[in-house]
Amino acid sequence: MKNTGTFFWFIVLFLLATGNVVAQEKILIRGTVVSAIDKEPVIGATVMEMNADNRVIASTVTNLDGNFSLMVTSKNNRLSVSYVGYKKFEMTIGDNTAIRILLQERGQLQEVVVSATQKQRVGSLDIDERDISMAISKLSAEDISDLNVASIDEAMQGRMAGVDIMANAGDPGSGMSIRIRGITSISGNNQPMIVVDGIPLETEIGADFDFATATEEEFSQLLNVAPSDIKSIVVLKDAAATAIWGAKAANGVLQIETKRGTISPPKITFVAKGGILPQPKSIPILSGNEYSTMILESYMNTGKPLDLLSVTGKPFSYDPRDPYTFYNYRNNTDWLDAISQTGYNQDYNLSVRGGSAKVRYSFSAGYYNTKGNSIGTGLSRINTRLNLDYFVSDKIRFSADIAYTHSENQRNLLPGGSESNDVRSRAYTMMPNQGIYEYNELGVQMPTYFTPLNGPQGSYPSIFNPIALADLGSFNLTSEKIIPHLQVQIKPNEVWRYTFDVGFDVGNDRKEKFLSSSATGVNWYDSKYFNEASLSEPESFVIQTFNKLYYTPRLDENKHRLIVMMQLNTYSRESYSFDVGTAGSPSNYLTDPVNYYILDNELTSGVGQQRSMSVLANANYTFLDRYIIYGNVALNGNSRFGKNYRYGTFPAISGRWRVSGEPFMKAIKGTWLDDLSLRASYGITGRSPDSDYLYFNRYSSYSYGYLGESTSYPSSLELKELRWERSIQNNYGLNFVALDYKLNAEFDYYLRVTKDQYSASTSIPTSSGFSSMALNYGVLRNEGWEFNINYIPVRTPDLTVNIAFNVAREENSVTKLSEYADLDNFEDWSSNGTYITRIVAGQPHGAFYGYKYAGVYLNADETIAVGKDGQPIMTTDAGG
Repeated sequence: MKNTGTFFWFIVLFLLATGNVVAQEKILIRGTVVSAIDKEPVIGATVMEMNADNRVIASTVTNLDGNFSLMVTSKNNRLSVSYVGYKKFEMTIGDNTAIRILLQERGQLQEVVVSATQKQRVGSLDIDERDISMAISKLSAEDISDLNVASIDEAMQGRMAGVDIMANAGDPGSGMSIRIRGITSISGNNQPMIVVDGIPLETEIGADFDFATATEEEFSQLLNVAPSDIKSIVVLKDAAATAIWGAKAANGVLQIETKRGTISPPKITFVAKGGILPQPKSIPILSGNEYSTMILESYMNTGKPLDLLSVTGKPFSYDPRDPYTFYNYRNNTDWLDAISQTGYNQDYNLSVRGGSAKVRYSFSAGYYNTKGNSIGTGLSRINTRLNLDYFVSDKIRFSADIAYTHSENQRNLLPGGSESNDVRSRAYTMMPNQGIYEYNELGVQMPTYFTPLNGPQGSYPSIFNPIALADLGSFNLTSEKIIPHLQVQIKPNEVWRYTFDVGFDVGNDRKEKFLSSSATGVNWYDSKYFNEASLSEPESFVIQTFNKLYYTPRLDENKHRLIVMMQLNTYSRESYSFDVGTAGSPSNYLTDPVNYYILDNELTSGVGQQRSMSVLANANYTFLDRYIIYGNVALNGNSRFGKNYRYGTFPAISGRWRVSGEPFMKAIKGTWLDDLSLRASYGITGRSPDSDYLYFNRYSSYSYGYLGESTSYPSSLELKELRWERSIQNNYGLNFVALDYKLNAEFDYYLRVTKDQYSASTSIPTSSGFSSMALNYGVLRNEGWEFNINYIPVRTPDLTVNIAFNVAREENSVTKLSEYADLDNFEDWSSNGTYITRIVAGQPHGAFYGYKYAGVYLNADETIAVGKDGQPIMTTDAGG
């Protein structure tokens, strides 16, 4: 403590002494700024002291008389005076201490033609758009600014060739499945990597989060970037474009750039959007009378009439002598209409952007709220984002970004705490002759829901009253996410540039579930389903760093353009989870499972940790504006592998030939053809497993002990030989631009072969002591093409007409399988609506297997199977 105090006072005295030295060196100058024409004072002119690096050392503004005073640090610095409508004035300070400055008014502006090349960020490289040789797609802010959508994935739907975005359900927050050029992994995560302002967005939360079993809804909750904050969206498709982002980019990259401040006065923008969400027309369903008639006829056709005194038959007896059953099963219920409601959404966003030459800022705050088309569903979200840029000088710049999102999602809950949001599917298949509310023996409708435990369609929890669960079931998901990002950029000259980024990602979810017995009808002594409740709290903390060194030599732009980058990335994630499930609450108002009740063997916690690193170098070179080549090589390391396969090397190369720039194209170039280019790329990307600690032999504890001591058992195999899942990709493309850049067409053909397919759970003989294990087990081949065309027939300051069309085709097939691979899903194919899906070499992944349609039986004889000899194989007896 004594040494610490001494050190503290030493620092204070040092700073004071330094301050005195600096103060002694300052010089006071005074001056007046007037107009050169009428000699009137210029009020509010900005007066700045600038050093040799164009860094603003000190600044002030002129008063009502045009006067100013400024303490400057060196007479060798420059004095800069600027004001709107006047030419900028600069002079060396020298020995001048009293200055009179005449500002010249700007004359009539002459027409000036400015020629500039638009840059596009691909990974961490800013490449001229005409020099891009990789396969990418782009959306600008103008393309999505007017869309009334909740998230980015909704805004992207149908706008990019080869990017498939499919809604998993119609309820708010239910998420979407995003696929870029099909699937890469047979059983693992196929979602793309999300990058926001150069920092990958964390899409794993909680120690037990596994994409092999997780729902797309969980992924959607993490993609909480407000569409109104977006400046551009770029999708990186082939290996040459994605290799820079490492192992998590094997499925493609969704690269998002948000809006930043500009040199301007504060610009305040408020946008309010809203809409009504009517229920789409559903498929026709039977009425209660039609359904009962069909059931009775189906039993008659089997030759065995339905026993109307059984549990299965009584609901179709329509017997008034059994009044309770009669009144509760004589209805014509439209379950789908009962569970549906007219939804709405509202979206409000306030943004403030502006800045000066030294500081630029962008702040936005938004509120989104929607009610779904299913009762009991809704989503509300509050999001804020602050982007700051501080230009110390031409050589040093600091940036600080922070984003915060708070969302509350109300969902439907199924028995057992299932999160599949499948209440609407149950409404489609629910018996329409059953009533929603209970009737007593006198035919009086009661205020309680009709929730029989058993019925013709099965028993609880397989069957349930979907309206009761949607109304009385509670599933609230509260999410918090904070993403700070800091960057420093040092540019000593025009050739070298260094940037350092550090990004944090802190996420927390709280899932609260409660299913009242009033919705399920279970008895109080049911220790599993009576007033069942659960609480889950996964959270994660991520730190990422990026060190980038750029080399951009000054070359003859007409002949050579070169940019080289070397990069070192690190990634560290820690995750924690807590889950508790209980049942038996004495009241529907006591919904917190951590208070008391019967513990349903669901008290678990988890801790996870993952680290990875990447070292890479890439370069983009253009010769004569016609020949472009890009190369990248990356060394990736990941803690989820054993030491034998922890590191992998992944190269990529691409090229572009601008045919329109060749001398033999001069007759056409410049008339109607603007650009005609051929592209090709080749690269290898790698993907790591979805779980931590696979190379450890892990142990778990039994719920009981032995001789007063705790007991444990090995819960997983030690997997030291798991390998990277490698995707080898080839891409061939054509770019065609014509009619003064009004017509733009692109065509791409690609082939991707993914080797060492990773399976998180493959069945093995139980004699090993385990039922499943993870392994590399197959090869998947993806082949497809994409075509995109965009035409702008009218482009004026007041009106723009944009016609866009895209189409894509993708096919996949499994080309090789390990002998240990699970081949099918073991589905009970004999049930209606269920099918066998098998993984077979030479067939597409997820192929369905079943009976082929051969026609309709024309008579009773055709219903009898016969053998090769023409004799019946099986007949029915007199009893049917």
